[in-house]
Amino acid sequence: MKKFAVRLWGKLPRFVRKALRGVFLALPKGLQMRLARPSYWRFGLLVSDYYRRHPLLARPYREELKILRRLYRRDPNDPALYEDSPMLVFPYAFCGAYRAMDIPVLRGENGLPYVTHQGKRLYFPASWSEDALRAWYRSLCVEQDPESPHRYLTPELQDARFEVFIDAGSAEGLLALEMADRVERVVLIECDPLWLPALRATFAPWKDKVTIIEKKLSDTDSEDSVTLNTLAREMKIKNALLKMDIEGFEARAIAGAGALGEYASAVLCCAYHRAGDARELPAALARLGYRCGFSRGYMLFAHPPAWLPKPEPPYFRKGLIRALK
Repeated sequence: MKKFAVRLWGKLPRFVRKALRGVFLALPKGLQMRLARPSYWRFGLLVSDYYRRHPLLARPYREELKILRRLYRRDPNDPALYEDSPMLVFPYAFCGAYRAMDIPVLRGENGLPYVTHQGKRLYFPASWSEDALRAWYRSLCVEQDPESPHRYLTPELQDARFEVFIDAGSAEGLLALEMADRVERVVLIECDPLWLPALRATFAPWKDKVTIIEKKLSDTDSEDSVTLNTLAREMKIKNALLKMDIEGFEARAIAGAGALGEYASAVLCCAYHRAGDARELPAALARLGYRCGFSRGYMLFAHPPAWLPKPEPPYFRKGLIRALK
């Protein structure tokens, strides 16, 4: 049955496959996770098999491939293996520390579910189940582990002083919530309506200093998009910390930000959405006067959005670029 389904999928026109992926992305997050899990495992097997057949290419990824082999042994006594384990995205042993993480889920007066993060309420969409919320929040904590390739803040950045925090692709707004008391203003850029009620609830205590931009970040200004240069000019932004996790549109956002170095003192930019991002984005930021470095380790981008191509070798990708003036 599975082989038949795979053959059928391959025969569908490209626009039909793209439409079906769009339907999948519109499903509740918990259902997405349950449906996608088998494809994640198949992807991990594909990666392991590819490097088994190309041992010279596997040398830089020995630690990560060892973790993948550990995953597929499925030892029930292995502390790093648990339902919704993020080890297939972050192939490192530190993920095991989050297996027994207690995540109480409560509901606010507004009816939205939330967890308490660093003493503050972090709200989520009303449609999410508690299990889906716990899995998402656990993955956020894994992402921001000091050993994670997706870790945003280094000790140097934590000690630095910024006037504005710009969160492009804010989703639930975890990092903005951590920064809310440390900066004068917070700018959230999020075009997905799923997140907007939760963001308004989370940042209600800081409503006088938080602005939510309900557009996508891009290289042009339109009814549904905005450039960084326009935002900085209209909001008189300076000495900003900019974070970008915008699902493959990072290059376009930088292309529309020729004056970025005048108002952003530091940039935290995802580098794994597209295969060439780890090469092209640092070069673009360097031309704007930034010193660029990568976060430690590698990620596996196992399940890209419908508008991005399927992952191709080398499969392992750098997680973040940290660019400083």
